[in-house]
Amino acid sequence: LVNYNNSQDTIGCINSILESNHYENCSIEIFDNNSNELNTNILKEYLQQIETTKFVCSVDCYYSDINLGFAAGNNYWLKKTPIGDYVWFLNNDTLTNSQLFEQIFTNLPDDKSVIYFDCKTFDNEFHDDGMHFVNLLTGRDHSSKKSRYDFGYICGASLLLKKTELTPFWCESYFLYFEDSDYGMKLYKQGFSLHHLNCCYFNHKISATSSKKKGINYIKLRSQVLFMKKWGKNFPLFVFGKAVYLLLVKNDFIGFRYFLTYIHESKGINILTNNVDNAYI
Repeated sequence: LVNYNNSQDTIGCINSILESNHYENCSIEIFDNNSNELNTNILKEYLQQIETTKFVCSVDCYYSDINLGFAAGNNYWLKKTPIGDYVWFLNNDTLTNSQLFEQIFTNLPDDKSVIYFDCKTFDNEFHDDGMHFVNLLTGRDHSSKKSRYDFGYICGASLLLKKTELTPFWCESYFLYFEDSDYGMKLYKQGFSLHHLNCCYFNHKISATSSKKKGINYIKLRSQVLFMKKWGKNFPLFVFGKAVYLLLVKNDFIGFRYFLTYIHESKGINILTNNVDNAYI
């Protein structure tokens, strides 16, 4: 779980795991991205309380001195996970349930597969099947396949895999957004297969943390540029189309200025590596 100034949701997610009564031989790992003092103290107090309870699984938290983004938080604990263990990447604004855990333990992934689940809102309304699509010409993200250029990937809110020597790390050039698209492309390139368990679901508040961050649209724009530079079908065509959209459709001259900055920045970042300098805004 990656936490940033959202301790109440993180606590709710942990409680939903512990209340499922299916946590034997499991550990819950949290990466706190330099939350403010209030949120940090709330989380620390909660973790101290559950240390004295009957729960048998370990709950650990690493407190970062700087906000490194979602991908870096995932990588921190993925690096520490032993080969052969199962890793469930889960957003902190999600809730699990007993049925979900029962299906997980009876459908554990093999060395070259990834499992994903249906996603419902906190009102139990169906949101998506856990699969998203990004158009490799335009960079637009969709919840359903609309063209032959759409690449399908598992939403980073929830995905389960087995760590092996071939398990890729998340690219830390992305601060927020498109890191799961990038991770999905890596899994695809390495021959992982995707398996959907449609008999169970998790609940997702959706953008509970990112919606609070100032300038989030420009952060997303930066990540889109990096993704399309790395994986897009035609980067110059994407640049032209995005520029027209920002200037003529949205009249977003500030966004266009940022867009040009991000294009220039992408030339100096080796985004083809798993772990680059932790570039962020």
